[in-house]
Amino acid sequence: MTNYKISFFKSEPTSLAEEIKQKKFLDSAMGRFMVKFSDSFDLSSEYENSNIKRKTLRIRIKKKRQLRKGETVTAIPEPLIQTEAIIIHWQKVLPDKWSPSTRQQSTLTANCGTLYLIGGISRTISQDVHTYNIVTKEWSKLQTPSPLEARFGHTALLHNNSILIFGGGTYFNTTHKLRECLNGVRKLNLLTNQWTYLKTSGTFIQSRKGHICCIIGKDLFISGGQNEKQHILNDSLILDLQKLSWSFLEILNSGPLARAHHSACSIGSGNQSLSIYKTQGKWGIVVFGGIDSKKRPMNDLIHIVPGTRPVQCNVLEPSGRPPCPRFMHSMVICSNSQYLIVFGGRVDLNEKKDYTCFNDVHLLHIHQMTWVNVKVTGSVPCERSGHAAEIAGSEMFIFGGVSTTSYCPSEIFKLQISSPFNLNSQRQGRSSYFRHKSVSESIQLSL
Repeated sequence: MTNYKISFFKSEPTSLAEEIKQKKFLDSAMGRFMVKFSDSFDLSSEYENSNIKRKTLRIRIKKKRQLRKGETVTAIPEPLIQTEAIIIHWQKVLPDKWSPSTRQQSTLTANCGTLYLIGGISRTISQDVHTYNIVTKEWSKLQTPSPLEARFGHTALLHNNSILIFGGGTYFNTTHKLRECLNGVRKLNLLTNQWTYLKTSGTFIQSRKGHICCIIGKDLFISGGQNEKQHILNDSLILDLQKLSWSFLEILNSGPLARAHHSACSIGSGNQSLSIYKTQGKWGIVVFGGIDSKKRPMNDLIHIVPGTRPVQCNVLEPSGRPPCPRFMHSMVICSNSQYLIVFGGRVDLNEKKDYTCFNDVHLLHIHQMTWVNVKVTGSVPCERSGHAAEIAGSEMFIFGGVSTTSYCPSEIFKLQISSPFNLNSQRQGRSSYFRHKSVSESIQLSL
């Protein structure tokens, strides 16, 4: 629920009774709305109805002219300002025995208390799968009958007791002098530990790395990334996981545009029997950051809304202080779907080879559409980009990555939210799941 507050240009109370009335109103649900008027208004009486659904309020203009019945004023709502920081706690997890070598642009996927580390690049490109037991804190190498092609910059998603892998960069082609990329879908069955290759049909999809991938209903969504020539891609496609057929995603607006090394999360599970065009509900895909076609870092927030054909794509405008522009960061959604966690990333300096990495944490409360203040405690990991991140239960785990000067140690850190986010949850207010930049949101206050 999104809560708002209201303020008036009011005269000073002339009596204790009037002061109590004004304070009672300003503490009420409607009193927490903030409105901007072209003229000034005075409070003439207390708020008549505490039920926010009626939104009924008696006000009068300074010139003493009472509003006539049926007259309305338009209020522009603004979110409540968060006053208390949310405490987040970092903890370095020390493995009992062996741990895999460090790497960047790998993936972590959680299933039943186990993290699956797949691929990545350091001195070599990895094709191995390592598992980490969250309870025993032990690493082990997963034995598969057939290996996975070595890759990095790919995506990995859990789907029906399997992990679906798409794309990624692979070995350097010395003949053509370019880094080859992949465009196939591989499936790791977690019950048999076997790799299979999904034979797909339909629209041709370019090979790529540094793209985003989400599952929406029965569709696998792919967007952006870089091809073998390092060109930034601006296409969006879906793979029907039942028919195994690729097709371009029909988007009403311009879509996420060309970008790579960005992040995306799907909000809500959706109906796995329906396509992205038919699945309904207050959910969708949120895309953050990355680099554009001119290799410039971004910090915009895109919302892809399913349920129509074509789907809608809007720019979100959360309140609060957003993360600075970045790419090769991580973004995961908390298990209760309350907020998104953005961590790390990098930004290049002055179009040179110099760059700087981050180790900051940003929380986006989804229902409030607010970047909330956080207070960081514990063993904070060093600055990094290209790391792997995943949510397991209520904790976020990260592994690997590269700092400004070197590869990060082969360590696991976990992030815990010590104080649950609760921004005036007991107060009633107007609900707004997403606020779009393209939508002028207003409230009508009537007599």
